[in-house]
Amino acid sequence: MASQQTISSFLMTQGSNFPQEQIPFIQQQLAIVPDEKVTMLMGVDFHNVTLMLILSIFVGSLGIDRFLLGDYVMGALKLITGGGCGIWWLIDIFLITEATKTKNFQKLQQVLAY
Repeated sequence: MASQQTISSFLMTQGSNFPQEQIPFIQQQLAIVPDEKVTMLMGVDFHNVTLMLILSIFVGSLGIDRFLLGDYVMGALKLITGGGCGIWWLIDIFLITEATKTKNFQKLQQVLAY
């Protein structure tokens, strides 16, 4: 079972990359896995929310932000339509941070499942 210090360390470094309402669930999940698995999670490449927002602002109309998240269909549609003629790009600026946090949470669940 993971120590509270290891869990706290992980959440201090990565907590902002996950949905805030999922933090208690993440703490519960980390408490039942071995210390080594939590240490391994520190090496997992979670998407930085701030970087994704910056990318969405500057190159979001090309769909690059969605390609990086693995949303290839949405990325391709944004690329073809020029960010939905700018409208989709503008809306996505507000949605990308939550989408990034959700994808990071899904990646965390996949790692914990193994």
